[in-house]
Amino acid sequence: ASNAAFALGLTTEHSYAPKLIEVADDLPTSVAAWAVRSGGRLADSTMADIGNDLAGYLLHPAPEVREAACYALYYAKAKDAATQLVSFVKTEPDTAVKAAGLFSLARLKLDAGTPIFVDYLADPDPYLRALAVMGLAASTSPDAEHYLEIALNDGDMNVVAQAVSSLGSRTTPSASQRLGQRLNRETDEKLILELITALQKQKSDQGLMAARAHLAAQSSPNIVAAVLPYLATIEND
Repeated sequence: ASNAAFALGLTTEHSYAPKLIEVADDLPTSVAAWAVRSGGRLADSTMADIGNDLAGYLLHPAPEVREAACYALYYAKAKDAATQLVSFVKTEPDTAVKAAGLFSLARLKLDAGTPIFVDYLADPDPYLRALAVMGLAASTSPDAEHYLEIALNDGDMNVVAQAVSSLGSRTTPSASQRLGQRLNRETDEKLILELITALQKQKSDQGLMAARAHLAAQSSPNIVAAVLPYLATIEND
């Protein structure tokens, strides 16, 4: 039954979305979780009430179903209903469910989630810190960029890479300057590539000197391949 519920989510048959969500309450826990997930996957923008129906499962007694509801809200792109995740994450006792809620808040780029994202910047789990950094990328808080700059100094390279990407989505002189400064001293190839890509996205010249140095050194084909389009973008050459 669980496999059937999972498989229905792969059919792209939107009409099954409300049916799956409606019957999930009457199903065994493991089946209900997949029914809720699949309902979210199959939902489309014409189903106005789906988001609230999915959010109703945030109150389900089984953590497995609550976790599924968090992901389903993201799958359904139910931004209005997903704002309920802000208060939900604060009070949810289950660690995996809290992580699912943070995931959806970050991936949906909900500005209302900013306080949650800030709280998770100090979490011991680097995956959760990376999600928090991702969420802050779209935040309108005047402090968001400051937190992203702090995240550039995280001890986990994946978190730093996410901070680079998030800062790259901003166009302020401060964001560009921070990225350029990091590129000047960075030795990790993955992060060098992320930094060059971010600066190219910003169309910022803050990384020109470092980029030319990498090109002259020919230290890595991957880095050279990133530097060439960056230089072309900035110098129109």
